[in-house]
Formats: sequence, C-alpha cells, structure tokens
Amino acid sequence: MKLRQVLMSGWITLTLMLIFSTFAGAEVVGRVTQLEGRVDLLKGGKLPAIALKVNDTVEPGDVVRTKSLSKAQITFIDDSLLTLSQEARVAIEAFKFEPTQGKRHAVLEIFQGLALAVVNKIIKVEEPDFVLKTQTAVVGVRGTEIGMRNQPNSSTILNFKGRTQVGNISPTVSRLFLKAFKVAFAKGSWNDGSSRWVFLNDMQGTTVERNLPPIAPFTITAQDQMLFMRQLTTYTLSGQPSA
Repeated sequence: MKLRQVLMSGWITLTLMLIFSTFAGAEVVGRVTQLEGRVDLLKGGKLPAIALKVNDTVEPGDVVRTKSLSKAQITFIDDSLLTLSQEARVAIEAFKFEPTQGKRHAVLEIFQGLALAVVNKIIKVEEPDFVLKTQTAVVGVRGTEIGMRNQPNSSTILNFKGRTQVGNISPTVSRLFLKAFKVAFAKGSWNDGSSRWVFLNDMQGTTVERNLPPIAPFTITAQDQMLFMRQLTTYTLSGQPSA
C-alpha cells in the first residue's frame, strides 16, 4: 500500500512538473484581436495550417497568413499593433519585452501583402528596438505608425508618424541590424556618404528595390495615407485594389 502511494505521489509530481514546464516554455507574445475571413497559423512556421480565431495567441517562430478577402490584427504584449491585409504573410522571428527594464527586441518579417504597424515607444531606449523586414527592406523603429506595401521586387515604406530607419535587406547593400541601428540612429542623418539607409520623419516614405539602396525620402500626403488605409482592407496579391 505504501509503495503504491509512493508511486502515485511520484506520478502526480512528474505530471505537474511536465505541465508547469510546458507553460514555462510557451512564450506568448501576442494575441489576435481582430479577424475577418480565413486566417491561418503555421506553428513554428510549419504545416499543417491551423485556422485562427479571435483571442488565439502567437509565439516566436509562428507564421500568420491571411487568405483572400480576409484580414487580421495582432496585438503584441507591448501593446503594439500589426494589421495585415488579405493575402499577406508575416513571420514572428523574435519578440522579447521586459517592461520593468524598459527593454524590447522584436523582429517581424512581412513576406507579402500590406501591413500597418503601430509600435509603442519604449522611453528608455534611444535606438530602434523593433525591426520589420520585407523581401527587399529592413526597417528599424522605436515608436511609430508605419505602412508597408510589398511588390515582387520592391517595398514601399510609408512613415505616417514617428521616426523610422530604412535600408536594403541585402547585407552587401546595407548592414542594418541591431548593432548598426544604434550607431546610425545616433548620427541622425540619412546622407552618410554611402546612402545605404534613409531616415523617415512624419509623413515621409521611401521605396527599396531589390539589391538597391532606398531612394531619398518623399512626402506623403493625407490622400496617400487614406489610399493606403483603404487598400489595407481591399488589397490583392497582384498589388491592385480588389473590385
């Protein structure tokens, strides 16, 4: 009888340890707060695809993709928002947030479609701590509202509010990674002699073509912003608004 009790006690302890280790290993970094149509989750970036619902969570390594006539919004643990158009796809490469220390390290990759990111500023951080990537561009922000429009061989970055640093994703064109962000952002000038990156202020944009540095900043009008917001809900993979 005592042996049986010992075995049962050991089994319960082991089960609880496994349960707690599972919860401890899970790194929930965001939650689906809006959803229309069909939106899939590739856990760890792998098939099979799982249909998402409002309040479902996401973790580092996950890929979220929206289908035709669908859209989604993800609210991250730092209260930053990412809205995806239809036929869009995003990978959460990394996301760490330590509010008590004022630290954040986030890297998202937008593979296709349109996306709107509203990133909260972390007061203690002076350099970009939130990185957005496309097939041609890498974008560093620390508090901004930014629209991203992906084409097959280029990306257009529309900085509606805040300050944004943009370069080419190719390391042979622009080495814009977190360490480089810190140095370049401190300089505060996009014209560093090599034109490897640009800095965007309120209502400025740039386009980054494959294997080329970003073009000089251009002005965004209120009409441009309204058009982007409209396309965000009607965008198709061809790059044209749906009828």
